[in-house]
Amino acid sequence: MSNSSSIFYGLSWVANKNYKSGLYSVKYGADCNYKHLYIGIASQAQTDFDKLKFYFVPSVGIHYSGTIVLYYSRPLGFSKTNFIGASKHQFGLSYNFTKGLVKEFKKEFYRL
Repeated sequence: MSNSSSIFYGLSWVANKNYKSGLYSVKYGADCNYKHLYIGIASQAQTDFDKLKFYFVPSVGIHYSGTIVLYYSRPLGFSKTNFIGASKHQFGLSYNFTKGLVKEFKKEFYRL
């Protein structure tokens, strides 16, 4: 079992039938894995390029070896902007690339 913690950042896009170009987000946060428990916290800014909303996003879930994570999060908005059709519940599946995995991929790629 792997116990770890990390700081992350990312960009995301979500399809939404109410917004022609979808919704874009910038996210920054931290997470930790202990035994099979995953706990994360993040701040997120979401936009459709006309409106902007800020969120605080706590997450909880399960993980396998700190690499594959299945989690649930509930974004808590703290601005008055609302996006039509945006869910208040999020489920996610993530795969985290560790330095060891990246080294193995590079080694295999250069062998080809």
